[in-house]
Amino acid sequence: MCLQETRHDPTDNIQIRGFQLFTVDSIQSPAAHRRYRGLALYVRNNIPADCIEHAFVGDNSQAQAINIYDTNGKILIKIINIYVTDNMLDFSQLYELADGYPSLLMGDLNAYHYKLGDNASGRSNNNGKKLVSFMENNQDVLNILNGPEPTHLQGNKLDYICLSNDPALSHHCEVVDTLTSDHFGVYGEILLPDTVRRHSMPRKRLCVPKKHTQRIREQMNNWYKHYTASSTEEFNTDIIHQLESKINMTVRHGKRNTMSEMKRWYNSDEAVQRIDRQYKKI
Repeated sequence: MCLQETRHDPTDNIQIRGFQLFTVDSIQSPAAHRRYRGLALYVRNNIPADCIEHAFVGDNSQAQAINIYDTNGKILIKIINIYVTDNMLDFSQLYELADGYPSLLMGDLNAYHYKLGDNASGRSNNNGKKLVSFMENNQDVLNILNGPEPTHLQGNKLDYICLSNDPALSHHCEVVDTLTSDHFGVYGEILLPDTVRRHSMPRKRLCVPKKHTQRIREQMNNWYKHYTASSTEEFNTDIIHQLESKINMTVRHGKRNTMSEMKRWYNSDEAVQRIDRQYKKI
């Protein structure tokens, strides 16, 4: 997930649970008590990724780039998050970041041109002309994934998802116009090999007496508020351990239950019965 013009302060906590966060700090305006620019890029914790250090940062443009790795530790694709003001689009800098690898270029390019999609004014700006010129001269290198729909309230298409160095990858893209911003979000999917090692995880049947369900749920919620896992496997192991310890503590302080009683609790649970009915219909 790539965000531009975050205007976040370096001390702001913009972390999202379950995601790695890569940022480019916003800039403090010397003339006003406010900040401008700023980038944030989020990657799920279970996807191996690291930041490329030589991204460019300035008053007129900012860019950051990360490597996404496959299950063998090789670079699978690069993600480039960018904000560019008018007249400042420079493909030489962007291709230095791509370094010949398949790359997703995402962000606010402030580029509009009638050949690029809907345009309320019917005009073109310099960034748009540069983008069109580069595409026409490098059709086998760069592909714009999002369609002609506008990405700004005024009707211009300013925001893009571009695929470079492997433009034929299968993809799906759409504009999300329900967010509270003057720019609309652009959502994209591309088909890639697995980036995450998939392990079979143990399944365990745990039964909770109904009279203790609410208390154990509250205890688990309190535990989860302060919990962070580095992988799905770690989370699976930890949540089972927490549930077992809380259930055993409940059983130790009350009457010890037989296996038949535990099974009866499980089978009478409304959620279990609902799922069981769904499977019987298949």
